[in-house]
Amino acid sequence: MNHRSAIPALIFVLVFGAGLALAYTRPDPAAMGWVMLPSLLLAALSSSSIKVANQWERLIILRLGKFLAMKGPGICFIIPIFDTVPYWIDTRVITTSFAAGKNPHA
Repeated sequence: MNHRSAIPALIFVLVFGAGLALAYTRPDPAAMGWVMLPSLLLAALSSSSIKVANQWERLIILRLGKFLAMKGPGICFIIPIFDTVPYWIDTRVITTSFAAGKNPHA
């Protein structure tokens, strides 16, 4: 199942765009690089800390390998280095059809 959302990408673009705008206000080209690099790291960290679960999904969040919480649906924030989301639980009911037949053991 694909768990992609546009919200982390939007956060990345906004944070990195603000960093680029701040970098271009610097007159020195070396200072521009020292502003763009932290803004790139901050944008990557902030976009990877956002997880979005659909209405029928729940997220299992582990902190350093131990169970922390089951969250969702909606936006969930994690600490990217310490927290992981190994499982996305689908809570939809899946039905299967079957035919009632004669019991051969009766």
